[in-house]
Amino acid sequence: MLTHVTTHKRKSKEDGLIDHFFCHHEYQGKGVGRHLMEHVLRVGKLQGITRFYSEVSITARPFYEKFGFKVANDRNSWSEAA
Repeated sequence: MLTHVTTHKRKSKEDGLIDHFFCHHEYQGKGVGRHLMEHVLRVGKLQGITRFYSEVSITARPFYEKFGFKVANDRNSWSEAA
């Protein structure tokens, strides 16, 4: 399992890039990824991040959609959540 969050300023808002968020196949479907994402979003919000985004595969889209992410650019599979 690996998760890494990078933040940077964009348009004077604090945005959070969720980069390299993966869960080993042996742990998929057991709530591990959900708990990790909940933690990432909670800690990010405590740090003042108002928008999160990530470049995700078609396979990962349903997982991100559960957290309110929306496709922003289909060509690059970018998703955003406020």
